[in-house]
Amino acid sequence: MPLIHGNSTQDFFEQNPEYRYYDAIQNLIKQYGQDRASQLIWAVYLAEHPSSPFYKKEKSERRKIVSKNYLNDEKFDWEDEDVKILISDFPGIFMSKGEIMFKIWMDKFEEGTVWLREQSFDTNASGLFNQLGKVKSTWKDFLEMKEAFDAEQSKIAQSRGDRKIGAAAKRRMQRGSEKKTNG
Repeated sequence: MPLIHGNSTQDFFEQNPEYRYYDAIQNLIKQYGQDRASQLIWAVYLAEHPSSPFYKKEKSERRKIVSKNYLNDEKFDWEDEDVKILISDFPGIFMSKGEIMFKIWMDKFEEGTVWLREQSFDTNASGLFNQLGKVKSTWKDFLEMKEAFDAEQSKIAQSRGDRKIGAAAKRRMQRGSEKKTNG
């Protein structure tokens, strides 16, 4: 079953009420109010979660996209202490073990990619070739782990389709259809 349900354009806590009971989330709500806490959680999801449609981009690019187009705040401070705490707590609260492992690997590969991009053959050829030689076996291990992650994500996607509608949602849908037939 997916750990986070819903749509980032709607209130996080209405779609995922069980998460409000975590201490870290309680503190976030107390400090920012439910609306802003909801928005911050969705922002971190969009920038940091492997299931986010932006996750294929580098972290700095993901954060720019989310700041500008979701938060409507190009100067949003991802290094703010409260935001850093939320980002740090996020995997343990909102991700499966498979998603956490995948994220760790992806983050490390991104760090390595940034490092490789900054290297120059002119000044560090032997060290660069040494590191590139290690990438092949690490990449093979990563692909095996990614295969397990993809299988988990497939099960999650299937469970979304199998999820039952709750009683409250059924009542809302029924009231909506009654209004249409009566109005």
